[in-house]
Amino acid sequence: MKAYFPVVTSHTKVMFLLILVVVIGLFLRVNDLGSESIWVDEAFTYHYTTLSYEELFDILITNDVHPPGFYIIENSFVSVFGTSEFSLRFVPMFFGVISVIMMFFFVREMFGFKEGILGALFFSLSSVLIYYSQEAKMYSMFMFFFLFSLYFFVTLLKDSSFRNVGFLILGNTALLCTHVLGYLVIVAEIFVYLVVYYVNKVHGLKWFGCTASIRKLLLLILGMFMLYLPWIPFVYVQVSWLLSTILSLKFQYKFGFDGFTYLLWFAIICSLVFVMVVFVMLRKKKVVKWIESFKVSNLTFALIFVGFLLFSLFFRDFLFSNSPLIRYSHFTLPLLYLFFSRKMFDLKKLFPVLLFLYLVISSFVLVTYYTEDIKEQWRETASFIDHTDGIMLHTASHTWWAFNYYYTGGLDQLRLHETSDTILIPPFIEGKDTVHLILSHNYATGDFFVKEMNKEYSLRNVEEFVDITVYTYDTHNN
Repeated sequence: MKAYFPVVTSHTKVMFLLILVVVIGLFLRVNDLGSESIWVDEAFTYHYTTLSYEELFDILITNDVHPPGFYIIENSFVSVFGTSEFSLRFVPMFFGVISVIMMFFFVREMFGFKEGILGALFFSLSSVLIYYSQEAKMYSMFMFFFLFSLYFFVTLLKDSSFRNVGFLILGNTALLCTHVLGYLVIVAEIFVYLVVYYVNKVHGLKWFGCTASIRKLLLLILGMFMLYLPWIPFVYVQVSWLLSTILSLKFQYKFGFDGFTYLLWFAIICSLVFVMVVFVMLRKKKVVKWIESFKVSNLTFALIFVGFLLFSLFFRDFLFSNSPLIRYSHFTLPLLYLFFSRKMFDLKKLFPVLLFLYLVISSFVLVTYYTEDIKEQWRETASFIDHTDGIMLHTASHTWWAFNYYYTGGLDQLRLHETSDTILIPPFIEGKDTVHLILSHNYATGDFFVKEMNKEYSLRNVEEFVDITVYTYDTHNN
């Protein structure tokens, strides 16, 4: 095996390779960090950095679903280093880099040093993970604490010491303070822990060399509860708003009817049925033995690996599209890379071929990522408005922050939220020669305002930017 992957035995070589992988990850995450415009989600972060801590907590509690952890760190950083694009994205970039190190420790704990280096390399070169390391949001910070939590969860299953319980408490509390997805991670860990405990108790095993104790689990839950206690009174308000308003409205926009509540109950029922089926099946020793002996064949793995690379290549636009599907599922990538790093070493002569293929395709995707504008071009939009006379009409209230991060002109701005706001347009336009209608994230209104403007005013120009369209109208003849 050394002929194909010369990692091995000395700590010096491991440290050298790890440092090399981390330096590559650092370069890729710093490169062009401030070159693209901030987009709408990053504009939320910028807006929050302009608030006092009292104002920040008020808006998070009453009008947001995110915990305060990331914004506290981000506000502290930009208060010293300013609100440039580079500064806004520095904290996520930093967490993205140290996540490469955490990935190494996680995979090493699972399988060994050489697998740890390979897993860290996959993580370091991942274009999707680089993308979220260059976004002024909490996702790369969440990724770090996710890996931190996984690492100590694995060590806890191997050694249920108070030290490992304590670090897992800290990691999981940090998850909860970073993103609401932390709840799902913790529920999944508790489920796996109970499965291990159940199998060990029913069959008298030490399944996969793991131990589990109900007392340690209760201690873990109690510790997380105590550390998270200051924020718990606000969780109900946030979660209620998330479920009843945000997700419900998004469901309506997507499918045209209010069915999110039914979907939520369906998901809950399916989850409960799944849990019951798992525990019933694990009572059978042959099922436990089958799980222990289950292996993915080398051919199947090679097909999965090549399929993953082809998907990354041909669907790269979708991967960089800010799709909620990618945004909330890319945290599973470390688990996929964990699988890859373990199975790659079973391939023998095919190993260097697949590794070379991974490096080539990853490099191509990264070149595409760095050479094409992906984020919304608010800087370019503001520059276009700056060099044009007239009044601006602006739709979707949250895009206002992104636009005005760059816009320094003196044109009046009318913010159009709902279709009923058309009554505001005539008095606002009166006496003006030119108006600009900027459309972006206009999911609720679609092209309604374009149609209304076309009825009354003469369309002079349409300017397209990434995910933004500017319609310019002559109004002096109307």
